[in-house]
Amino acid sequence: MVRIVKAFLLSAVFLLVGCSQSSNTSNSNSTRNSELSGGAPSAATSDTAASQQTSLPANINAAQAPTTTTRKIIQNAALTLETDKPAEGGQRIAAIAEQSGGYVASNETRQRGDEDAGGASVTVNIEVRVPSAQFNNVLEKIRGLGSRVSNEKTTGQDVTEEFIDLEARIRTKQALEAQFIEIMRTAKTVRDALEVQTQLAEVRTEIERLQGRLRYLENQTSLSTIKVTLY
Repeated sequence: MVRIVKAFLLSAVFLLVGCSQSSNTSNSNSTRNSELSGGAPSAATSDTAASQQTSLPANINAAQAPTTTTRKIIQNAALTLETDKPAEGGQRIAAIAEQSGGYVASNETRQRGDEDAGGASVTVNIEVRVPSAQFNNVLEKIRGLGSRVSNEKTTGQDVTEEFIDLEARIRTKQALEAQFIEIMRTAKTVRDALEVQTQLAEVRTEIERLQGRLRYLENQTSLSTIKVTLY
């Protein structure tokens, strides 16, 4: 059984590598033929590509199919506002976030000095998360709450490539998991079943790790973070 599992793993690797090389060769030939024939690919090239695509296992083709086409951007902002009423400004920021479909992630108020003596100093630190589509609109409203914006920083991180890579790796691991499950069904001894179960557990752990990272990126790109300090 161990030999069967090892042989399967080697076959999967060869199929993935062969698929990549065949795809590159086919694309290169198609491009050259298109240039020679004025833009239309030759019938021989099309037949060859179709033959190669048909000969590949269904699970390998599915694992390499792209899904994500829209760009995934993580947008964040941090700004400091000067205002006569920091506490009231924090409440208004919370209301703006909730009205836009977001929420308050944290809210902290600090007071220094004696309020009765007129020497009190209040600082509010508030962090809100809002839908990415509302990011600029919410940011503009927050700026209008202060008499002066003393500091502001916005960042944007494009994670589209990582997102696509994670999706492809998850599909490949899921295809491998399905093959291990099929092998385990045909195991004739407890030892053989345990061998495959160990490999299956490792693949499942990797799938869950990749899915966790994918969920994190999805959360970060769908909701933007805005940190505001009012003083």
